[in-house]
Amino acid sequence: MKPQWQISYVFEALDKTLRDILWVRYENRSDKSFGGLTVVCGGGFPQILPVIPKGTRADIVDASLNFSYLWPFFTIYELKQNMRLCNGKVSDYETDKIATFDKWLLQVGNGSFYDDTNKELIKLPFDVSMKSSNDPIRSIIVAVYPSPTKLQ
Repeated sequence: MKPQWQISYVFEALDKTLRDILWVRYENRSDKSFGGLTVVCGGGFPQILPVIPKGTRADIVDASLNFSYLWPFFTIYELKQNMRLCNGKVSDYETDKIATFDKWLLQVGNGSFYDDTNKELIKLPFDVSMKSSNDPIRSIIVAVYPSPTKLQ
């Protein structure tokens, strides 16, 4: 089943609308993407893939923005440095811990950190996993809210 709605349609509709609105006010604006205005989008593609109910992988890829006629007009800027680590308020230990987690998260996003040959299970770092328990819900509550006296 072909998807009825695609994220690229939203940007293409915005493009056409801005071209229609701005052509009267500015010369040659109908020939420029988004009527010549700068449009800023944020996020990473692995995190913003469109959701296509019952769609195949091909349906999802086809619905993404980089398959739109607008894609050649986008300029991609990548963040290279975690600014939270540069503000001087984080200890060296915390900086290392955050940097390690960031690296792990990127590996998960790239599909290169699986724990099995079928690539179905992700290997969790020791410090983010919990020991098994007879009462797992209570263990999660205690881990998130470490003051047990307030939970009673």
